[in-house]
Amino acid sequence: MHRDHRRGARIVRSCRQVSAWFVVGLLAGLLVGCGSTDGSRMPSFFSSAEHEKDALREEETHRQEFQTTRSKQAMRWLLAHRVQPGMSHKDVGNVLGEAGERQYNDRWLKGKATQYRIDDVLYRFGPDDEGNAIYLGFREDKLVNFDADRFNDDGHASHAKSDDTVFDE
Repeated sequence: MHRDHRRGARIVRSCRQVSAWFVVGLLAGLLVGCGSTDGSRMPSFFSSAEHEKDALREEETHRQEFQTTRSKQAMRWLLAHRVQPGMSHKDVGNVLGEAGERQYNDRWLKGKATQYRIDDVLYRFGPDDEGNAIYLGFREDKLVNFDADRFNDDGHASHAKSDDTVFDE
């Protein structure tokens, strides 16, 4: 029995050593930056939180610019980088910094834009500093027929066409 007790004590010590080495290895991995994808020595959960903060600051900067100067570039940046299909009308309004104006006489728009159904609800956002407004359609309060790439000014995307998103002329 005495021999079994010593053997049990050795097993407990071994388990503690393994556990201690596991904790040391885990902490070392975190301190070295294991999993960091941006080349920094920070753990990835720190860098992604910072990235999210930077993205929110950039969005707020563009929203404020659009609200104060009606900048076409700021509006297009928000549409290209923050507005997504399926967003609610309220969410789109929060991104752009305005609720948009509900269009009740919208048959002429729906006739031009063949992807809209008669029961879709259209809102007018803008105008920008060049006098252009954008009409966005919502079906059951979800943004439909929206392609963010059409607003990306990186030179690769085309401009909005009259068959899906309509601008004032």
